[in-house]
Amino acid sequence: MKKIIFTLLALFPTMTYAQDKNDCVDAVTAHKGMAEQYGEKPFVDLNEKGVRQLIIYANMATGTWTVFAFNPQQNQLCAITAGKDFKPAESRFDPKL
Repeated sequence: MKKIIFTLLALFPTMTYAQDKNDCVDAVTAHKGMAEQYGEKPFVDLNEKGVRQLIIYANMATGTWTVFAFNPQQNQLCAITAGKDFKPAESRFDPKL
C-alpha cells in the first residue's frame, strides 16, 4: 500500500501537464465512459487538502487501470496514465510489509 501511495504522490506534478495537454473530459462523461468501455470503476480517491485530487479507476477482473486528475473548477477528469495488470502492491524492500 505504501508503494501505491508513494507512486501516486509522484504523479501530482503531472496533473498540470495532463490539464495543459487538454486530455480532459467532463467528469460525468468520463466516469460513464470508463464504466461502459473498460468496466473500470473508481478504486482510490486521493485529495491533497482540497487542492488537488487523483482518482484511480480500475477493473479488478481484467486488470486495466487509469489515473485521472480531477479539476473541480471545470468538473473535468484529466487522464494522466493508464495500463494493465492492476493488483495490490507488494513490497520489494521489506517482505514483512
